[in-house]
Amino acid sequence: MEVAEPLDNGTEIVPGEVKFDYFIREESFERLLDSGEGHIVESSPDFSSFSVSSVDINGGILGLEDEIKYTISIKNTGNMIARDVEIRSQLSPHLNLTGGSINQSGKYNDGSIVWDFEELLPGELKTLVFRAKLEGGEVEDREEIINSTALIYDGEVKAEEEAVNVARLFPDFSESTATIADANGGGYLWAGETVSVKVTIKNTGQRKADGYRLFCPIPGPLTYISGSGTAEGIKWSDD
Repeated sequence: MEVAEPLDNGTEIVPGEVKFDYFIREESFERLLDSGEGHIVESSPDFSSFSVSSVDINGGILGLEDEIKYTISIKNTGNMIARDVEIRSQLSPHLNLTGGSINQSGKYNDGSIVWDFEELLPGELKTLVFRAKLEGGEVEDREEIINSTALIYDGEVKAEEEAVNVARLFPDFSESTATIADANGGGYLWAGETVSVKVTIKNTGQRKADGYRLFCPIPGPLTYISGSGTAEGIKWSDD
């Protein structure tokens, strides 16, 4: 005989009595035979294939306002029904959940997305998905954006996985400007007059720029006037 699946752990299988009918000459007899001791079933769910993955929907490096898609895979590869399974995914404080992106009736509560399942059959697979955007604030360049997801069964964390993405923030000088004007005014520039050069550096990026350098080549017909440049960090050469 083959034991049916699935059966809960601890289920007792007790064979029934065996009825033995026999004849001696013309007289019939009946005897009940004891089938022996029962057997206790050993079974359990198995969540060893539990996994969490993430991908930047915008592609490339992860920057501010980019959206991350998280995918959670849970499969019961054991031989027992898992009842009252909870999946809890904790969002990074730098992420904002995208409205309407949670599937499988998951709910958002106090920084976490939670799914509750009454039962998960042996061999049953569930794929859970949600999306979240990387927001500004206190996030730093190269900071790890960590999403931690736990599988809770029978009151205990049975599996836990992290999805890690690295945020990249860059300075942006695209709105910087440079202007050249006749310092003496007028519509024409004559030999011996002074040219005023004004460079405005503007960082419209996502983080400050450290250790930057500004090069201002001087055209051949012109000569730098010593001491005329902004004093902070200036160096000059006629070469």
